[in-house]
Amino acid sequence: MRAQALPQEAEGSSKRSALKSPVAFKGPVEYDCTRARGGSETLRATFYETTPAMAFVERDNQARPAFRVVSADGSRYEGPDLLFWEARGEATVTWSGVDLTCKPRRT
Repeated sequence: MRAQALPQEAEGSSKRSALKSPVAFKGPVEYDCTRARGGSETLRATFYETTPAMAFVERDNQARPAFRVVSADGSRYEGPDLLFWEARGEATVTWSGVDLTCKPRRT
């Protein structure tokens, strides 16, 4: 299988190229996060209605996929060096050993 390149932005353009997804999705949802050892940052997640459900989580110019797993409470997604668990209006995230507590940004 051959990897496909993403469309390039037009020179001088500051907006992302609009990509159309053949899969229904929600987001991106922006989260305001606090690190367990202090400090804050922003995280973005887009949730895709695939089987199994998938989330695409972005942090510090990095992006990782995570797939939904069984959870007794809320929605839990796991991926390479990533745990994203959203329940009761708050997300608990572990990204490469960094623990974050996040709340969705109100728009």
